[in-house]
Amino acid sequence: MSTGTAIATFDPRLKVDLKKYDIGGPRAFAIPGTISIGEGTLLLESVTWLNHTAGDAWLWMPNGDQFFDKPSQHDFTTPFRIPQEPAPEKERITFKVKMDPMKGRTQYQVYCPAIPGYADGNSPPYVSCP
Repeated sequence: MSTGTAIATFDPRLKVDLKKYDIGGPRAFAIPGTISIGEGTLLLESVTWLNHTAGDAWLWMPNGDQFFDKPSQHDFTTPFRIPQEPAPEKERITFKVKMDPMKGRTQYQVYCPAIPGYADGNSPPYVSCP
């Protein structure tokens, strides 16, 4: 007999979705607004940014090396292009979470020329550990 209780499974991959809305004019949102990379057995493996605005977007996270391994494209001192979806897997921006990330939180910015302006998240979006 089922008790109606569902067991949640942990997915170690997170996808941040950039979406465009018209709310008193064009706006973009990073969903979720705060990325919690977790800790211990609930530490994420990776975070991928998906872009559902009307063009490429640009991600800048100058302190990204506190949480993520250095990506193959370049380091965190310059912005990363987030191609519009559907994008080939090899062009998507995915950062691998460090085995021992720094505790704390940092802001990041996503510029969306389609609105034109910056995406909102948790005004602004954040990455945190845990």
